[in-house]
Amino acid sequence: MDAPSPRSAKRAAYLRFVVALHALDEHWAYVFSDSDSFDMHYAKLFTRLWLTQGKPISRSEAYNWMTELSNQTAMKYVNRALSAGFLAEVENPDDRRSKLLVMTPALSARVEALFDLALEEFRGAL
Repeated sequence: MDAPSPRSAKRAAYLRFVVALHALDEHWAYVFSDSDSFDMHYAKLFTRLWLTQGKPISRSEAYNWMTELSNQTAMKYVNRALSAGFLAEVENPDDRRSKLLVMTPALSARVEALFDLALEEFRGAL
């Protein structure tokens, strides 16, 4: 039997990747099914916050991460995440008049649960 052509092997890899990507989307929707936080803008905000490893960020930095949105719409996303208990405000040690944003332990647990599921899917795809 002939070995698969490089083109067909590449296509098969793409197909496995797309299946894993769709599974990631489904996992995100499942992990956040009890809230309205399952669209890509929350995904971008929450995963970037996770990357800070607990370092507080300013609201403007959070808004800037959601580049596809106007500042006003990004503000709404941040405010909804605060109301849902996914984000918390902490004192800004450099400016007592302002607050900084951090990921709550509850959000961190959800994001890491999602990562566990995603890693499993992507390992299977690769």
